[in-house]
Amino acid sequence: MNMKDNGINVIIGQAPEFKADWDKAVADGFVPGKTLFPIEEAAKKGSIIQYLVSDAAQRIIWPKLKPCLKKGDALYFHTGFQLLIRKHTGVILPIL
Repeated sequence: MNMKDNGINVIIGQAPEFKADWDKAVADGFVPGKTLFPIEEAAKKGSIIQYLVSDAAQRIIWPKLKPCLKKGDALYFHTGFQLLIRKHTGVILPIL
């Protein structure tokens, strides 16, 4: 919200099957199909990707996210822990 409130073009990638989280994004002003998308679609649209999911979710989401990254994209993590335990999370960064 801080970035959005400061004029940065922000889109959200959220799994629609997690309805409560999807609905919270809508309540915060994000619009499905315009600024709110399923995770893979949002990653394909973005150029600065902030991967802000729990360490446990990394293992599930990373295989879906990794193919969506493009050369020149910036990828941010909320912690570096998932990289440290990469054999458990499966987060192996590609060299693009």
